Formats: sequence, C-alpha cells, structure tokens
Amino acid sequence: MTALVGAAQVSLAVELAVTQADRQAAAAVLARAERAAARKAELAHGKTELSSGLIPATGASAQRALASGATAASAVAASGPPLVLLQPGSSDPRRCWPAASFAAVGNALAAMGARIGVNGTADEAPLVRRVLRALHAPAIDLSGKLDLGGLCGLIERAACVVSNDTGPLHLALALGTPCVGIFWLTNLVDGAPLRPSLLRAALSLRQDCPVCGLPNLRQRCSHEVSFVADVPVEQVVHMAQEVLEGRNRVVGSTDMFE
Repeated sequence: MTALVGAAQVSLAVELAVTQADRQAAAAVLARAERAAARKAELAHGKTELSSGLIPATGASAQRALASGATAASAVAASGPPLVLLQPGSSDPRRCWPAASFAAVGNALAAMGARIGVNGTADEAPLVRRVLRALHAPAIDLSGKLDLGGLCGLIERAACVVSNDTGPLHLALALGTPCVGIFWLTNLVDGAPLRPSLLRAALSLRQDCPVCGLPNLRQRCSHEVSFVADVPVEQVVHMAQEVLEGRNRVVGSTDMFE
C-alpha cells in the first residue's frame, strides 16, 4: 500500500496483526482437537476388543479374566436394587469433587432405593473411607479390590456411574453404562467423552484457583485444591435420578461432542 504524506510518497508495509500468542492459541486448539479424536478412536477400539473377548484372549490372561469376573460377582450381587457406583478419586486434585458431596449424592440415591458402591484404587482407599463414613446407608467398599477385568464387570452391572473426570468414567461410557460426570471447564473439551449420549455432565466454570486466584487455564499454580467443588449436589442427584428413571437426556448436556 502507498500513502501520500504532504508532497512525499511514503511506502507502507501492511501486515496482518497475527501475534505469536495467536499462533500458539491456534496450535493449542488444533492439538486439543487431535487429542480428542485420538481418544475417541482409542476408546472405540477398546470397546470393540472388550465386547469381542479379544482382551484378554488366552492362557494366563484368560484365567485372570475369569477370576476378575468372579471377583466382580462376589463384590456385588447381580440381582437386587439398581447399583450406583461412586468414583470419588482422580489423579488431578483439581478434578476431585469433595468426598462429602459424593456421600450426599449416595445418601440421596440410597433413599430412593439404589444400592451404593464406592470404587477407587488401593491408594485411594482413605478417600473411599471418607465417603463411606459420611454415608448413612450401607455401601460397598470396592477400593483396591478389582483389577481392570473385574472393574469392567462391575461397571456393566451398574445402573449409573457418578464420577470425577477420570479413567473409570470413560471406561463406563465405552462399556455403555450411563454416567453422571463432574467436569472442570477445560477437561470436558479436552476429554471429548466417548458416547456422550450416555453422559450427563455437571460442569464447573471456575478458571481461577480458589486459594490464590491465579488463572489455571494456561499455567498451573501450586495449590492442590478442587476446581469443581462448586458443582451443586442437587444437580448431580437430579441427573442421576433421571438416569435411574430412564428419562431422556437433559437439554444442554454434551450432545455437542457426538
């Protein structure tokens, strides 16, 4: 472009105002979409293998699978009231809904006639016990008791899984079990849950650390605190009740990811 300044002709170089931050943001969006697509493909592949019996197939692996099924059978009876599986743990403390909130959901659903199981790894046993202590109704302690095969068997028996954004939630969706997931803002996008028609998502929009106020979208502060504690218990209970009653999905959940 050229412009006239007084009597002199001055050549001006015009460029689009694309900053390095813009390029990084665009790259992050692309990478996020690629991760979501890869996760969907991986979980879909895993679902096919599980349903076809390819995992595990023969030998010692097959024996372990049989043992896992027996473990699941001994942990929770197949007949009886609908089973709701609570999954209060996560490797990221920011994704952890409080134990008291999980217990409140369990109490409400038990009052409606559901059986309650609380699952976690062996390392999560103290967290599971905190949930169990706050439950008024009898519940099943499953912490550290099941391997992957047993967990799959248990999830398939469950009428509903109530979980943080963690592995068993995505496994349950892959296996076709309806879920209520407690999500932090960015994780719902990053995770792009498989089979979202089975998912009701209770979402926290918090971006800033509740301790220091630092935004945690691009960088992480040092505080190991929950970013989803503000998700209302009543909302999660309502979503789980809809699942147990077999209602159609609520408007505004996660259909955008299908």
